[in-house]
Amino acid sequence: MAREVWFQLVDEATRDAYANTTVDSLRLPEGAEDIADLRVAVWDQVKPILPSNVIAANLRVYANRAVHNDENDQSLEEDGSIGAHGGSKKDALIVEVQLPQRSGVAVESEAVQLEKLLDTLEWKEPKRLCASSGQDWSYQGAPELVDPLVKPLIKHYNAWHRYNEDKQNHAINLVLGGAGTGKSRTLDEMKGLLSAAAARSKNQALLDRMNSAYVFHVTFGNGTSTTGSLLDRDNPDYDVSYRMLYQLAKDRRNWKKFAKTLKTSYQSLALTIEASIDVLAKLEEIDSVRDMTVILCVDGFQKLVNNGTRECDFYRVLSSICRFLNSSTAFAVCVCSATVQSPVDLALSDSPQKRVFLVPRALRGDEVLKPRTRLEKQLVDDMGGHGRALETLQETLSEYTKEQLEEIDPACVVDQVWDALRLQCGDIFASAFFQVPCNCREVLAAVLSRRRYGLFDRIGRTDLTVDSLRSFGWFRWGEEGHLECAFILLMMLMRKLPKKLGEVDNFDEHLTRSVLVWQLFEQFVAFYRRVKSIAYSETPVPLSTFHAGARFGAIHNILITELSSRTVVEGIHQQDTKSGPDNSTCFTNRDGGVKVSAMNTIVINGASASAGDLYMRVQLTVGDQQVKCNEVIQCKLLQTKQKINEDTYFLWLRMIARLEKSIHNSVNTISNQARIGLIEPLAFQLLGNINF
Repeated sequence: MAREVWFQLVDEATRDAYANTTVDSLRLPEGAEDIADLRVAVWDQVKPILPSNVIAANLRVYANRAVHNDENDQSLEEDGSIGAHGGSKKDALIVEVQLPQRSGVAVESEAVQLEKLLDTLEWKEPKRLCASSGQDWSYQGAPELVDPLVKPLIKHYNAWHRYNEDKQNHAINLVLGGAGTGKSRTLDEMKGLLSAAAARSKNQALLDRMNSAYVFHVTFGNGTSTTGSLLDRDNPDYDVSYRMLYQLAKDRRNWKKFAKTLKTSYQSLALTIEASIDVLAKLEEIDSVRDMTVILCVDGFQKLVNNGTRECDFYRVLSSICRFLNSSTAFAVCVCSATVQSPVDLALSDSPQKRVFLVPRALRGDEVLKPRTRLEKQLVDDMGGHGRALETLQETLSEYTKEQLEEIDPACVVDQVWDALRLQCGDIFASAFFQVPCNCREVLAAVLSRRRYGLFDRIGRTDLTVDSLRSFGWFRWGEEGHLECAFILLMMLMRKLPKKLGEVDNFDEHLTRSVLVWQLFEQFVAFYRRVKSIAYSETPVPLSTFHAGARFGAIHNILITELSSRTVVEGIHQQDTKSGPDNSTCFTNRDGGVKVSAMNTIVINGASASAGDLYMRVQLTVGDQQVKCNEVIQCKLLQTKQKINEDTYFLWLRMIARLEKSIHNSVNTISNQARIGLIEPLAFQLLGNINF
């Protein structure tokens, strides 16, 4: 049955009405059922205004304007039913005219296409790459990041001024860090950072250039995400240059449509990165491109396909940027960001291209969140300066009044923050690596032990490198080679440790309670001691390092070796903690008989024990001798509402030292200072819970 169908003819290139046509209608002939029949009917009606080489098959049909504007480009299939499509003027079908291209024949001249392109563009300042809630926080990274920029920037400028294209003179700046650590914010601040670096150079011409530079923000994420393949396999430049031109578009339609228009409507123009600068010069009516300064910031490089070969997208796009940097007519500074360094090093492994690595620093959280209570300050510290974590904490804390925060269990807030972060950044523990508890233990040991690592060293007995670990965003690799992580992640790592069912050293119980009684405090100290055994397992370390913070004095050649990670057990009875036979046994509540001599346990002594509250067998190396003895910790010093002053503190410390004389009985070569050193760290820990 014949019926009326409404449609709007549009131009593929401009996305607007074709040849100034308006919405029109036609009556379908009898027997017309599918979209192919509709195309023939439309073509027959409008062919007088179409080029002679356009046929019905060159028409693409969309259900309505909304579908046509959608970036998924879902046109109706030729064999699909017409159905109710185009039933009214309001819901008119969109019929797009696609001009066929004949091989070797340019549709329009280069000059004509350039004029058309210029009509669609204008200079626009870039949108921020960082769009999160912390984008307006005062930027804290300038002092640390300006320094490494100064000399390379001067060298780059001088080489450009002399028309020297040697790669060793032109530094590409690479901002590296995991998700949420401030890469995008650093790119947003690059003009200011480069201007500050130029100011230090004492070169006024360079400073003037940086202050007046045009800035482009290109990203392979967010609104201009990569689709898993280059826009043009033969021209990797286009993945950068098209996004540069997108910044200049007067009418920003969706990115996918914009890129398609550039590709199909301006085939006479080789729109490389360099050509995009030429386009900007014409827009700004600048006679000489050499008078221009451009800062090109490319975010999200890790999103490009990278298989480690020279044919992969990552390598080809990075190489294109380097070629532009080295030979640009305008003075150009290029800055790229990625989560990991190893792909960059691999891509440039056989190139002398100068590189400057910039790592965003941890934030000083108390300067941006302004904590109102002691708990808030603690929670801010727990975020470890991680930008995304601090943003999430700020949003979480805004849900509570100051009075509510005085009463709430901090564990609840931490869990709220972590749950929100998992939604925003992905769950680190959903990765195959962190699904394995032993891997979590190796990472925990790497962080807590303060060992020094190279960037490409492997973490413990795992296959993961420091560089790959850093890409998760929660870990930092310090200048001295130490690994660091936010306390909030430390909590989650602890939860993943291998545990026995019902084990007493529950991390949440010990580190999230706002009030501790002595029994719980003993369990907490035991748990903390267990963490040390994990961190230093099978690694001989100086006694002063193992018990960091203690006043050992002059102690040399004394090492402690934890042969394995320890578990915590509770004694049923009060046990004598003096060093004794190696086969000594402690009877426990849950595990039956436990041999202390195995050196894989930490015993919480029976209730009200007059001797040490915790003890364990340890192995020391004194000079060239192996010595086994008991390490004993005394926790009890409870006097309600009494403050500790300097005199009572040292009196208390001497009391504990006397209880430790069993160590002296077994190891005559260890000085009295060493004995105090075994338990003095506890004093420093305890002082954190007692007001002076």
